Amino acid sequence: MIVVCEPICWGLEHVPINASILEILRLALPSEEIVFCGERSHLKNVSAQMGAGISSSIVWNAIKLPPRLTKDRNRWIVDYKLLKSLTRMFSKDTNSHLLLTATAPSTLVALKFLIKYVYRKRTAQVILHGNLSMLSGWRSRNPIIRIQDLRTALVVPDSGKVRYIVLETSIKEAMLNVLPSLVGKVDVLDHPIPPSEGEQSIGDLSMPLQFGFLGLASEAKGFPFYLTVASELSMKYPQRVEFNAIGTVPCDQEKLEMIALKRKPGFRILNRDKFTRYLKELHFVCFPYQSGHYEFSASGALLDSIGWEKPFIAMRLPIFENLFSRFGDIGYLCATEAEFRETIDGIIKDKDIARYRKQILALRKVGESRTPEILASKYRKIYKKLRIKQ
Repeated sequence: MIVVCEPICWGLEHVPINASILEILRLALPSEEIVFCGERSHLKNVSAQMGAGISSSIVWNAIKLPPRLTKDRNRWIVDYKLLKSLTRMFSKDTNSHLLLTATAPSTLVALKFLIKYVYRKRTAQVILHGNLSMLSGWRSRNPIIRIQDLRTALVVPDSGKVRYIVLETSIKEAMLNVLPSLVGKVDVLDHPIPPSEGEQSIGDLSMPLQFGFLGLASEAKGFPFYLTVASELSMKYPQRVEFNAIGTVPCDQEKLEMIALKRKPGFRILNRDKFTRYLKELHFVCFPYQSGHYEFSASGALLDSIGWEKPFIAMRLPIFENLFSRFGDIGYLCATEAEFRETIDGIIKDKDIARYRKQILALRKVGESRTPEILASKYRKIYKKLRIKQ
């Protein structure tokens, strides 16, 4: 038995990646019973994302999550009780293990305590998402605060029974550069393409060209700069280009001037059907991301770009450089904001259809490397490392 738990997310949050993980597990381990535990509305959305056949093979178990802003010391108690109840589910199954699809520092510490001192024959995997960006930020000197942060939680001893999974090779490299003591404990499972999504593009560059920004329209993702570029180039090339933002805008960005955008971000998460319908209209996706956060975080928006075969313009960060080095011309890498602006200007002026079609074919190869079938084979190898530890 594999007990998979989403201990953080509610509703539509992380639905595509969690649906993908479940499909990979099912293909990798067809004879294992898989139980997915999460908040009730999240379970409903993940199930809807999957095909009926695979969804019906999963046991869906609704659990109560603590409020998102629960203080760490209170959350530790809630997490401990939750993880203890999950571990009891397979107390008589010696081949079972737990997989967390996300984590908070308190969750990780509670898990390690249970595995080291209570359920000593159990093993666990933890998928690390965007909160790894905490490794690159300021760290308090207060020992009481430091002992509760993610860096401490990651290195708390666990008798070798807990392994981490990150979703890009560049993230593993950045993580081990900060925490070299974790060498040998971190596995890479490339960020999968969401199940039942994506399609092959025909390589059309009809006017006006459509550029898009995906996901959370935050400063860390370079959204204010994207608005500046959209304003300048839409005025310079009227009728030839349109700029879009498909996603949500945080409260601290609500006063930004967005008149240059054809489609503006909202304050509520788009349902998946509407999101993909808007995405399909784009020719290019823009990633003016700033360094820091995306050194340690996989991008769901990047996988949407790959799955729907939309070449992208991105700042020169490891997460993008790694893909370019492996698959060739899948878009444009830019070292500076000026180069980012010039690149989009050049695309509008030149309208290079031949290159655009080659980029789409290269993106298709990226997508083929991240299908559930390919990643299931990779996961089986990762899974065997847990078996060795028992």
